[in-house]
Amino acid sequence: MRFGIHPGGGGAPDIDVQDEAHALRGDARARQDGGAHPDLADSIVDQRCFCSGGSGCCPGGGTTGTSAADDNGHGTNVTGIITGNGGVAPAGGAPGTAIVAVKVLDQNEQFCCTSDVVAALDYVITSHPEVKVVNMSLGTNARFAGTCDTATSFTMAFASAIDTLRARGTLTFVSSGNDGSPSTLEAPACVASAIAVGATWDANLGSQTFLGCTDATTAPDQIACFTNSDTALDLLAEGAYITATGLGGGQSTYGGTSQASPMAAACAADLLQAVPAATPDALEAALETSPTHVTDARNGLSFPRLDCLAALQTLAAPPTTTTTVPCAPSGAAGALCVLAGFPSAACASVIVPRGIGAQVDRARAALGAAQGATSVRRARRLLAQARARLARGRKLARRAERKATVPAACASALEALLADAASRAR
Repeated sequence: MRFGIHPGGGGAPDIDVQDEAHALRGDARARQDGGAHPDLADSIVDQRCFCSGGSGCCPGGGTTGTSAADDNGHGTNVTGIITGNGGVAPAGGAPGTAIVAVKVLDQNEQFCCTSDVVAALDYVITSHPEVKVVNMSLGTNARFAGTCDTATSFTMAFASAIDTLRARGTLTFVSSGNDGSPSTLEAPACVASAIAVGATWDANLGSQTFLGCTDATTAPDQIACFTNSDTALDLLAEGAYITATGLGGGQSTYGGTSQASPMAAACAADLLQAVPAATPDALEAALETSPTHVTDARNGLSFPRLDCLAALQTLAAPPTTTTTVPCAPSGAAGALCVLAGFPSAACASVIVPRGIGAQVDRARAALGAAQGATSVRRARRLLAQARARLARGRKLARRAERKATVPAACASALEALLADAASRAR
């Protein structure tokens, strides 16, 4: 799905571009109108436009339409990162993936209404139940510390749509924004059930001034200075610079969190091709159990960096099973006990959802770093990150109980342990 609100990337330093996003589904069986990039000709299966700016900014005029033709170039680049077939530009991460494209921004990057974006999400919800991954390389210029589901009426609208997608089995990736904030994310990246993605450099490029900030040095696994970073950030991926399909049929090179988010979304599409039954919780857990974590020097927080092969190995592995839960066990349930300070848990011989374990691992890492922090400010940020991960774990425990993934009594025990651990983290 493709839509945009404000600049999420750039084609050259200090050049703002249209933000767009993409919803993915399985095998490509598609056609498109004749103006699209040849590398994407076999990928786009449906298009819509919801663009209410001025008298209407959909192709051909009007506020709605059946074409999502790109009139800026950013969307073509983002699409190619996901599904380009490699004929002209470098191949995308998931070239066998089909795209449902939805446009909400005019050619001058003017955003009209939250309702346009929500209408685009609603279109995917009602018309494309087969869509399993949504990428939203967009933001609103409104930034929030922590999650924002109930912060304002418009974030509530975003949260409702993204929650609905997740409940039906669709995972949503959102770019964190390019304001260079070390303590806030843009909406809708701050929605709790979304996967907020920040950007790292993918090479040593020396000093770089880009999107309003300067990194004196650059290197792989270094967070780009423009990336918004906060306790609600879930994942990092390479985002500067990415060469993919370009407007007019050639190549284009862009940078920004708008490029990092489709990298993660493409990986999720690949994971679903390998494990079609994978749930959003399982996908998130696999992505966030990356062996590589990157610390943001601006705030001391650590985040997993996208490693698609490691995610596949995690996803394909059998669920963690514990037969007993002593004080120092292996497995997610035991980790909860240790973290919460309990000598034992109220359940035995249970399959523990990986998602809970992933959140606990990140919470424990943050708590450990907080204990060794040399400043009160950094310790507080690390504790906030731990609380955010524990809150996500509690939500997963409740979802597991509703879906009978684990016995109700054990899910309740896990949630109780998480709640106690969260209170201790305060």
